[in-house]
Amino acid sequence: MFFEAQYNQLPMNERRRQMCLRLTKQMMEYPCAKCFLEPVDPDEVEYLRVIKSPQDLTSILSRLENNQYKSVDLWEQDVNLIWYNAEKFNGSHSYIFILASALAKRFSKIKRVVDIERLEDWTKWFFEFEARLDTLTKSSPPKARKHFPAALVREATKVPFTEEEFTALDKALKDLTTPNDLLYLNNILRHHASKIDINAEPVSVDLRELPNQALHLMKEYSMKRFQEMGKTYPAN
Repeated sequence: MFFEAQYNQLPMNERRRQMCLRLTKQMMEYPCAKCFLEPVDPDEVEYLRVIKSPQDLTSILSRLENNQYKSVDLWEQDVNLIWYNAEKFNGSHSYIFILASALAKRFSKIKRVVDIERLEDWTKWFFEFEARLDTLTKSSPPKARKHFPAALVREATKVPFTEEEFTALDKALKDLTTPNDLLYLNNILRHHASKIDINAEPVSVDLRELPNQALHLMKEYSMKRFQEMGKTYPAN
């Protein structure tokens, strides 16, 4: 619950608002979006009886222009309601829903910049939270420190990597090439291996020169990603 309370939604700022404006306008240009450009006729009583939160791209664009969205998530929620409403009122086999599904697929592709933004914000929050927790752990009574999860994690990350672990991690990282993967791994380097120039093209990293904490975080992330992809993590 603490995590959810502290990190919930991606706050809207001017740069993100401009990004959402650009994506909304881009969607409005698609042929499959024509049915969803304008609000439903208020005389459509049956539609308004079934659909409690009607949405259309013009109204969403207007809210963005008037800076009415407090978070990126609320904007994305309204966009997603377009195809949710289309299916609820017209059915999953209707022509309207086919168009809505096509628009949803396009939105899923173009909003990757939003997903990357959200991941970057989350990793920034995570490392700041980790630093605060670490400070609290160090300032706690000596007898209590061993009970802190952060203290246990720190002890685990002191264990040196074996040659087999280096080889396995090197193989695993070669499979993690999505923008989200690279962003997350770069954030680990930024916070735990500040001597590495992550802005270089290409980034050159010798795993054996990284601190143990960075190695363990990269291994933990890699194993999680391999599980998500349905792959077997390279054998140690």
